[in-house]
Amino acid sequence: MKICPRCSAEVAANLKACPKCGLSVVKFDAFAEKLADLSYGKPAGDAFSAKMTKEEKKAAKLAKKEQKKQQKKEKKIRESKSDTDFTVYALNNKNGIRAKRYENTFSGRRQRAKDSKKYPEFTIDPATKEFNIDTSDVEIVGEKTGKLIEEQHQSYSVKKSRGDYYPQRIKWWELYKLADRHFARRKIKKQISAASKIKPSFISKPKLLTLAILFGWMGAQNFYVKNYKKGIFSLITLILWIGIVSLAKYVPFFASIQLSIGGFAGFLNVLVWVSDIFNIAFDSFKYRMQKEAFLFNLNFNTRAKLGEKYYDLELYKKPWWTRAKVWFGRRKREHEQAKHSRRQYKIEKEKQKAERASEQSKIDAEIARAEKMQSETIGKTEEQIEAERLAKLRSEVLDSETIKNINSFDGGKTISPASSEPKVQKSVKNQTSNSPKQKQAKVKVKSKNKKNK
Repeated sequence: MKICPRCSAEVAANLKACPKCGLSVVKFDAFAEKLADLSYGKPAGDAFSAKMTKEEKKAAKLAKKEQKKQQKKEKKIRESKSDTDFTVYALNNKNGIRAKRYENTFSGRRQRAKDSKKYPEFTIDPATKEFNIDTSDVEIVGEKTGKLIEEQHQSYSVKKSRGDYYPQRIKWWELYKLADRHFARRKIKKQISAASKIKPSFISKPKLLTLAILFGWMGAQNFYVKNYKKGIFSLITLILWIGIVSLAKYVPFFASIQLSIGGFAGFLNVLVWVSDIFNIAFDSFKYRMQKEAFLFNLNFNTRAKLGEKYYDLELYKKPWWTRAKVWFGRRKREHEQAKHSRRQYKIEKEKQKAERASEQSKIDAEIARAEKMQSETIGKTEEQIEAERLAKLRSEVLDSETIKNINSFDGGKTISPASSEPKVQKSVKNQTSNSPKQKQAKVKVKSKNKKNK
């Protein structure tokens, strides 16, 4: 015997449906669960509710409350993250996972050609599951060619060998690197912009469009999709506009800036409001959570082309004042390192100058000494040169005591000073006799002897 959950009639075991309401026996359990879910466990029908006790009703209410709390928690977690699977939009590439481009799931509708431009183009690394954007098609020389050019132009310089060389701030081949970085950054930003236009699943487009039309001047649509920076900007421009216009009647200063600053703030507020309405209507509205989700999935080489602030993703998630503090501290350290390297370069340069000056002074001293000796030999007469030569010969004669000591060892073979002096005198006499003055004297003596005879 079974009881029908719809009409509470008794149904025999051999029957396949209720004889009173016609409900199938197979659907009894599903219908009972559906009734229990309605209005916190209070199903429609007095007959069924009369059979539930008070304790059962309280338990059903508590279970329903716990289920709602759990659903709210799950919704908060889901809304705090981007639930979009970007791998659906990856391009076919040999180096990455083969993934199909986004296709329209509606049957009988052909995909337009411009739909392919709405989604980012990237590949996925199978090992790390990171995204990579190929920018080689927009670069001029590329990374490998740029490195080869830089290595080939590290030429030897005369200034570098002399110590007067200081590296330039920018070299000519680095201009190509700057151009490659510019074009690569532009392409990567286009892909990030395309990813940020994909609507998350938990956001309702009719609700978003309604908020933009009715309360877009307060930035309600941006707060709904968690674009907090844009929403705060709309609020600031609105407050500035209203404040200046309201105080212009009482303060002359605000009356003077009513059209310039107040009117400009109001124009920006209206411009953001109208542009958001059109972007939501034509599916070109940007969601910041989608942008960050795509950006955090990019590999380091792709993120490095965008700038230094994307190196550390944990630092990027922190508030702007923390990032500014880190940035200024990093710039201060780099400035101090540059000053230290410049100081060391100047010290080394001064040392090299001092070494070159000392070497040059030594060379100048040797040249001066040689010139002095040459000038001394040129200015002397023949008699002075001869006297110096004789003095040198006399200084070479050994002392008698040293010769005696030497004779005690070699048996008297060494010439004694007495025997050496005459030889020296003879050699000196022979040398002096051959002098031009002695020859002239001899000629005069001979001539006198002839006259006397």
